[in-house]
Amino acid sequence: VTTPGKLQIVKKGNGLDAGQRFITGHAVNFTYEVKNIGERDVNSIAVTDSKGVKVTCPKAILKPGESMTCTGRGVVKAESGK
Repeated sequence: VTTPGKLQIVKKGNGLDAGQRFITGHAVNFTYEVKNIGERDVNSIAVTDSKGVKVTCPKAILKPGESMTCTGRGVVKAESGK
């Protein structure tokens, strides 16, 4: 039995941590720290942002313990209902 690969992803915008606020209408540079925390290679890695930010990663394969930084840029939109 082989343990499946596992990825850990931490998203930051302009270096801010989760929960910190951005100003509506301003451009934000996002980073996505992707780390393979599993016991085998993970192939065909592609990061998709639920807010519509186009994300670019430097490679598509990570070995166990290996990490990479993916990047994207987007404009902060007002949340509906707020």
